[in-house]
Amino acid sequence: MNRIAPALFEKLIYDASNSRQSHGNGLDCVKLCSFVQQCTKSADHALKQWAFTSPLSIRLFHFYLEWYEHDPHRALRLILDVLVTTISSTNPSPEEQNLIKTHILKTLTSIVARTSTTQLTKSGLQCLDHFLGKQAITLEEVEAEYSKTKTILNAEKDYQVWREFIFDLFSWMKLSYLSPLAGKCMVHVFRGLEKASLESATPEAISFLGQIGQSWLQDELQTNPDGLDDIKNYILVPIFKQDKPAALRLLAAFNREGSLSVIDQELTDQTLLLQLAVLELGKKTGLVGEPSRDGTDGVDQISDHMVLQEAALSSFLAHPSLSVRASAFSLLVSSQATTKPFSQVAFDLLKKHLPAFHADYDAKLRNEVLGLTKALLRRVKNIITVSQRSLAASASREAKAASAEVTQPAAKRRKPGPEAALKDDAEAKDILDSHEAFLSWYISFLKSELLPTASYQRHITALRATLLALKIGKHAGATGEYFDMEIAEMISSDYTWIRLLLDLLMDPFDDVREHASQLLILLPQEIVNGPTKSAGYSASLLEILLEFCPRAQALADRTGRADHGDGAARSQGLLCGWLHDQGRQIGLVSSILDGLEGKISKAEIDLGHAVIENPVHPDFAALRYVNPP
Repeated sequence: MNRIAPALFEKLIYDASNSRQSHGNGLDCVKLCSFVQQCTKSADHALKQWAFTSPLSIRLFHFYLEWYEHDPHRALRLILDVLVTTISSTNPSPEEQNLIKTHILKTLTSIVARTSTTQLTKSGLQCLDHFLGKQAITLEEVEAEYSKTKTILNAEKDYQVWREFIFDLFSWMKLSYLSPLAGKCMVHVFRGLEKASLESATPEAISFLGQIGQSWLQDELQTNPDGLDDIKNYILVPIFKQDKPAALRLLAAFNREGSLSVIDQELTDQTLLLQLAVLELGKKTGLVGEPSRDGTDGVDQISDHMVLQEAALSSFLAHPSLSVRASAFSLLVSSQATTKPFSQVAFDLLKKHLPAFHADYDAKLRNEVLGLTKALLRRVKNIITVSQRSLAASASREAKAASAEVTQPAAKRRKPGPEAALKDDAEAKDILDSHEAFLSWYISFLKSELLPTASYQRHITALRATLLALKIGKHAGATGEYFDMEIAEMISSDYTWIRLLLDLLMDPFDDVREHASQLLILLPQEIVNGPTKSAGYSASLLEILLEFCPRAQALADRTGRADHGDGAARSQGLLCGWLHDQGRQIGLVSSILDGLEGKISKAEIDLGHAVIENPVHPDFAALRYVNPP
């Protein structure tokens, strides 16, 4: 048996190597690992001892490193499971176990430290993550071997070895394909050191994450400002998901910095961005509550969550840095659930700072704000729907209780869904009123942003936000295109709204004209033909547009400007869309053609005056926009 097993192993590893070269399905690798695992469980002592020898495990280890680096097949995970068995206490030979573990540690630490002659970094980090996760190797063993590899002079200094180790992993994280693996390895280190710091003999032991780990993250961002997303996605997110106590200590540490109440000039933008990223993750995981005026520093030990302070958020929202302002806005809007109510402080902050965001000169910031505005509107509408359902359900229960027909409760009650979070009628009424008031204010704010004296930035941002308000659904989980009839009625019933949108059809900027026409064309036929009453003015939208089109055409003919001509043409196309009668649509096209023929006739008589007084650009453009059936 001692001669057959090695020969069979050689045959299986040869077949697996050929399968690797031909990009096989991993079956040969499965056979190889199954054979070794069966040998480790064999009743034959000699065969079992052979399966745990260091040459066999080391060969499997390097086979994994070379294969996984170029072809990360899922069957290779079986090799790691075999190696976990051979370096654990189940190995009958402590000497062989020590040889295997020492070789693996030396290879992996040299890969991390960039001292290995063969840089198999991807597979090496995958091995390190797997062994640390399975607790096959300990952090103390990694620290001891890494200090030998790097020959660190101040190895006896607290966390000096780990600092070098972490920053070597940070250097690998700069490569996008290594970021997830490097992040997993750092999470193992951070959580392990955090646990060790809390288990120290001193009762006043300080959290590692709350002091050392936090400073390491800040130092890395100072040298690599582009690494914030990697730190957030691959380090902070796993910690917040896997270890709630550690996440709370990290939140409390950032709050102790004092920058959550006063903006310190010595703090860099990257430090503030890291703090905001931590707070946003805490808010999305339910560890940070909505902003409040009476918020206190630190973590509430009763409710195990931190309350954001109004003064701090207001300072962040008005910070000179664009990135800090955008992150603060994201923190304000983000939530653990899309049906969690906003606080009144959050609404006050939005009312105070939204005008500045809409008028900002930076297009990237405005686009980020619009993306967050979509989440804001969806959350506000969802909460309004939930509140209305809660009040309706309460009214229905009261009606049934008062009815003589219902003397006993129903035998089966419907299990409350995820939206049924408001059980108190007074609370539901207050939440409904506050969110409806904010939505009404927001629509009025968008109208004020469309005034003729407003800047281009305010015009285009308000138009895009209005389109979002019309298209976002009112129910949690709503997908696809949706049209909010209530918002449309709020817009169409206000003559000022319609007048501003029609005026923007003549705006000098093409994208403003495009968005204004898109917004108007969305209005359904029942709204178009309904009356618009405002300041004593009563007329349907169709009548208003019929009055506007000749004026727009006259302005375009008088000025000869391309933007006026395009606006007049868009108004004709909008009119054709609102005229659902086929005969009237054909009549509109005929009138455009008649006007064009008249201008051409004048040009045949006197071309010079016709070019100035009767430009044909609006008429040709109108033929492009009208689309009769």
